[in-house]
Amino acid sequence: MRSAGASVFLLFLLLRSSDAKRYPSDDDSPKPMVQVAHIPQRPGVETPLVTPPTPTTPPTSPTPKTAPTPTTTQTSTTPEAPEEDKFLGPPECLQKNFTRASCDLVFCRPWERCIEGRCSCKPPYLCPDAGGAPVCGLDSRSYRSYCQVMALSCLRKRPTMSHFGGGCEADHPKFRGAVDPVSGVVTVFLPDAGSPGGGEELLVCRKLWNMATANVACRDSGNPLGAATTDFFLVTNDTGRPFPNQCVSVRCQGYESSLAECVIYDKRRSYQKRVATATCHTASAAPHECGFRCANKKCVSVDQTCNGVDDCGDHSDEMCCKGCRNTSFRCRTGVCVPEEAVGDGQVDCLDGEDEAQTHNTDKPGAKQKELKNSEYVSPKNGTSP
Repeated sequence: MRSAGASVFLLFLLLRSSDAKRYPSDDDSPKPMVQVAHIPQRPGVETPLVTPPTPTTPPTSPTPKTAPTPTTTQTSTTPEAPEEDKFLGPPECLQKNFTRASCDLVFCRPWERCIEGRCSCKPPYLCPDAGGAPVCGLDSRSYRSYCQVMALSCLRKRPTMSHFGGGCEADHPKFRGAVDPVSGVVTVFLPDAGSPGGGEELLVCRKLWNMATANVACRDSGNPLGAATTDFFLVTNDTGRPFPNQCVSVRCQGYESSLAECVIYDKRRSYQKRVATATCHTASAAPHECGFRCANKKCVSVDQTCNGVDDCGDHSDEMCCKGCRNTSFRCRTGVCVPEEAVGDGQVDCLDGEDEAQTHNTDKPGAKQKELKNSEYVSPKNGTSP
């Protein structure tokens, strides 16, 4: 009986095993072999199967497109430093923007005094009482000397002088200077002190005409930076307009506020003569290239520096010089003054070197007084400090 029961039991197990192979359950079916990322499972939440992406090269940011590099070499836009000039400099002096008012380098005008390194206007009463020729002012007042009227001009910052001598009544004509805006021809009206209501209009001769004098004429005509250029005009019968038939020579040093304050002499016929013209400094007349930048921001060429002529109008082009061009005179402080200022009785160099005894022979001032054909001479004595 035991043998029969065992046989039945074995048969039952075989049948059950056969059914299991024929009808496998879903849970027992074979699964594909995959790599599963291990994700921590929270209680009660079914963990999904995640197939990781196939490893690839990490993406990189797109490279921005740039303009192709030109094959030609680019020229630098930075302006090159000008070549060192054998007269102008040194640079450390130029950086200080010295002008004629810098009394650490120059002697102040007789109507000025040095205060804290700057030439400042004197009160007119500090000018000497004697030794000067009387001067008539544009205000119809008579002043005892050139120094006194210049001190007043300095304080007022406008021209005060009309002419030397008498004839200062209100109805007496006064000095006038003009620059024709079209032709640039310069004219002056010189009152006749000895003839009530008298005077004459004259051209300015080409002789001695330079940028310093043109600066004065243009400033008096309302152009603060003076002249841009100087030139000449030949007076003939074909000029197409009437001009005065005489001209007069005018010499300025550049500090003057009117041609009346300059030395005026040597009147002569102007027909077939070259007479002075000027182009006053305006925005349109300014030079396109700047060889030297003046302290007042005006531009002049390097060749105009250290030549004894006040081309800038503030004398900054003559203040820092290793040498002087042409025949101008160099002070020991490095300032160039015009040749005619040497031995003229007025101190320009800080140490008075320009008035030393060795320079008093054959001086231009003496030559001026010896002119034989001069009908008009404006004296400038009485200016000693």
